[in-house]
Amino acid sequence: LVARLQARAGITLSQTLYDGGRSDRLVDWRRQQAESARLGLLSNQEQIALATTSMAFERSRFRMQAVIYAQNVRKMGCLVQALETITAADKGRTSELVQAHKSLQQAELSRDQSVALVRQVEFTLRKFVGEQISLNDSFVGALMATPDLGEVNRLIERHPEVLRARQEAEALDSYAEAVKAGQKPQLNWQFSGNGGRSGEQTVRGWSAGVSVNVSLFNGGAQEAASMAAYKRAQSARAGLEQTVLDRQTRAAQLYDSAQTAME
Repeated sequence: LVARLQARAGITLSQTLYDGGRSDRLVDWRRQQAESARLGLLSNQEQIALATTSMAFERSRFRMQAVIYAQNVRKMGCLVQALETITAADKGRTSELVQAHKSLQQAELSRDQSVALVRQVEFTLRKFVGEQISLNDSFVGALMATPDLGEVNRLIERHPEVLRARQEAEALDSYAEAVKAGQKPQLNWQFSGNGGRSGEQTVRGWSAGVSVNVSLFNGGAQEAASMAAYKRAQSARAGLEQTVLDRQTRAAQLYDSAQTAME
């Protein structure tokens, strides 16, 4: 018996020529989902920054309250001392002294509560900024003027959460278009070649062709899938509009409260 060396290799190439735009819509869907995830990250970062700023304002406010109540404690202490001197000579003023003691105790309680609130806020702040960061307490004048409500509403349209909702709605639109395009005929081309050697003999073969895929009957499954995809896209659009409306309503409420507080 004589062993004969055999070798064979092949290659196949194929590409879709026409699919009704399904592949492009799927690419759009994935790209918009990625953008939505990025905007979600920005929204989370903004929420953390907002919480940190709010906590910093709260700490500044409670510290100022503690200073004011401490001043009130000193004033009530002076009043108590004066009334003690007076009641030593005039017992008819004892009721005033009792009332002054009560006011002094209330001022001390308010001061201690403000100091406790400062500690609680600082505990929360440490979760956001750590132990090594010292926040600036100079917030005087930061909220002395309210922004224009129209400008606030324009900024809402560019808020990361709103942009994310819009990207999700557009992604579902693209997916719905892809599902619809999947019902259309698909045209593909294919090329294959192979070659080999068996002993002294060389063998080669080549083939090329075009294929058409057409769905003749699917029991209504594709139509139902397409309708469901469009319904999800419509729901996302409605959710986007509701998100913008909710934020604009909240902005109007805060604007009115700020104007009233300033007045």
